Amino acid sequence: MTEKDASGFLRSIAKDIAGGTTTAIFGLPGNIVFGLIAFAPLGDAYAGLGIMAAMYSTIFVCFITSVFGNVPGMISGPKASTALIFASVAAQASSMHTIGNSAGVSPAVILAMPLMVVLLSGLIQMLMGLCRMGNIIKYIPYPVM
Repeated sequence: MTEKDASGFLRSIAKDIAGGTTTAIFGLPGNIVFGLIAFAPLGDAYAGLGIMAAMYSTIFVCFITSVFGNVPGMISGPKASTALIFASVAAQASSMHTIGNSAGVSPAVILAMPLMVVLLSGLIQMLMGLCRMGNIIKYIPYPVM
């Protein structure tokens, strides 16, 4: 790699990081609302946790997509539908009176269940990407997307 190529690469990385930082700053208020929606079924005591989760996810996702995305104009961040699904899973978990043989449901278990749903959906997406199944998307109707 020549010196000119190296300086162009470093400029490109600097622009990507600046773009990711800008995206994180402008996306943060909306993402905080989604964090509050996602943790609302757990009660007022978890509002701060929802805000912190939204802040961390915004920063990490924007950084990762800016460095590794390599696609101009990539938009990353939570959506209202995702927050509502997370909230419904959290509400289902919090409404359970017993899990296994335990008499009560601890907050850690309530938060672990939606987290597992999110991790499994990400794993399924990664496996579909590795199996080159991206062309299937053209058969899914636009309203479903």
